[in-house]
Amino acid sequence: MDEKIIREIENEVLESGVWGTMGDKSISAGKTFAKFIGANYALFCHSNDGAYEALLRSFGKRLEKYGDFVVVGENSYPSDSLVALCVGSAPLFCKTNEDNTLNVDDLKAKLKGACMPVRAVVLDTDFAYFDIKEEYLAEVYALCKSANVPLIINAGGNVGTYNGKKPLVEYGDALLFDFGEGSAIDVGMSGAVALNDEKTYSDVLAYHNCGRGLDDGCSLEMDETVGGDLRVSEWTCALIERYLTENDLRKPNKMNVVYMKDQPVFESDYAKKIMK
Repeated sequence: MDEKIIREIENEVLESGVWGTMGDKSISAGKTFAKFIGANYALFCHSNDGAYEALLRSFGKRLEKYGDFVVVGENSYPSDSLVALCVGSAPLFCKTNEDNTLNVDDLKAKLKGACMPVRAVVLDTDFAYFDIKEEYLAEVYALCKSANVPLIINAGGNVGTYNGKKPLVEYGDALLFDFGEGSAIDVGMSGAVALNDEKTYSDVLAYHNCGRGLDDGCSLEMDETVGGDLRVSEWTCALIERYLTENDLRKPNKMNVVYMKDQPVFESDYAKKIMK
């Protein structure tokens, strides 16, 4: 985007008097992004990790408080397992294919044999670099639905690179996107959740907004957490919306997946307590 246009957008936000979060620009950008990818709702957070955290906390509401798993790939985006640890969920590592997607046979075994409830399954999808078939997405989603486990599709910086016949959101319960360095839309740092379910959207919004919904009251039943301040500025949202409306997207960098199963972090006392 031209530097002059960026300055115009920044001045527009400055002169609006709303410099924080959850103002007109963030709400408008959420609606624009949801329409862009064919979802009912989208919410921007300060990072991909922040969006993922709010989503995991929302999906954790349905579970007992005595331990659970998040199924992630052995080769995966590091935050898939690290953020899960941060919210008290143990990563359960699934074998991965050459395109870093989850191996279906091993996923079946993990869902069937898990000794604790599964909070969610996370599927990394690098559409700019791999031909991930819609038949595969449908098979994974059907498997998760049969096990009554939400499926999160982490598309990383792959904004606008999915070219399926149906919107990507129809193959999962929620999508994650990254608008940081290397994304198709790079605004320095930001992330988004996109989904179709209104109740989940309301929960995620509250978890990212210190326990508050769009009105003045608290919308969460809280004991150990009041939700985090995972919000993003109006400037960032205004920039993202302009990129989207002009379809000014670049080819994203390849997703930075790592073999996570044997990382030293899982030998820490905190991780061992969660993963015991």
